[in-house]
Order: sequence, then structure tokens, then C-alpha cells
Amino acid sequence: MKINTNLCTGILFLVLGTAALFIIPAQIPAGHNDYGPRLFPYIVSVIMILSSLGVLAEEWLRNRKKQKKDYFEVDAFELKRVGLMFLIMTVYIFLIEPLGFVLSSTLFVCAILVFFKSKKPVYYIVCVALVAAIYYGFRIFLKVYLP
Repeated sequence: MKINTNLCTGILFLVLGTAALFIIPAQIPAGHNDYGPRLFPYIVSVIMILSSLGVLAEEWLRNRKKQKKDYFEVDAFELKRVGLMFLIMTVYIFLIEPLGFVLSSTLFVCAILVFFKSKKPVYYIVCVALVAAIYYGFRIFLKVYLP
């Protein structure tokens, strides 16, 4: 199957930016002044929408000039790999609450390394140490308790 990357990316981020504009008021409380906590998410959403409109306009102009299109082939094997990666991330999301951040993140990182067929033990050690460093950084320095 052939996919036009610019067109798909432009449409995806246009939808995500527009959805964020509608979701922000329901998820983020209004502040007491003009520059409340909603300001930065609104700015990011507008930038995302404008950028995606720029990508779509560029793609439309490229199609009008009949230039070479930016297509790539997607085969069934790659779709299965994307689906498996999505499944690993979904399992991680559901395991983080019952198992806690350290154990679920360690399992997640190890699963990703196995998925990419990493055979060097040092990669596993570094990733586990990084998970521990992130946990203790949040816990000690930022005073944020992770699950």
C-alpha cells in the first residue's frame, strides 16, 4: 500500500491540534488572570494547526505542479511491528498503576530492547539505571511521587 507521508502527517496533526483546542477547557482549569494554565497548551495547539495547514498547502501546491510525490511502501510485516509496539505501550500504561513506576518501566524498557533484538547486556543495565535515576530524580529533587 502506498502512503503519502506529507498528506497523512498534515491531516493527523490538524486533527490532533483541533481536538486539543476543544479538550483544553475541559481538562485544564481556568486561571485567575489572563495568563492562566491554559495559555501554553493553546499556543502549542495553534502552532500545531498552523504547521499542519502549511504542510497540507505545500502538498497541494506540489500536486498542482505534478512534482514527484513523497510516497513510501508499507508492507504487512511493518504493520505487524507497529501493532506489536502499540500493544507493548498499551500494556505498559495498564501495568504502571498496579506494579508501580519502577517495575513497570523496567519491564517496558526491557520489552522494547527485546523487540529491537538488542543483545548487549550493558544496554539493559543502562536502561534500568536510567529508570531508577528518573524515579529518584522525581522523588527527591522534584518531590513528585510516581505510582
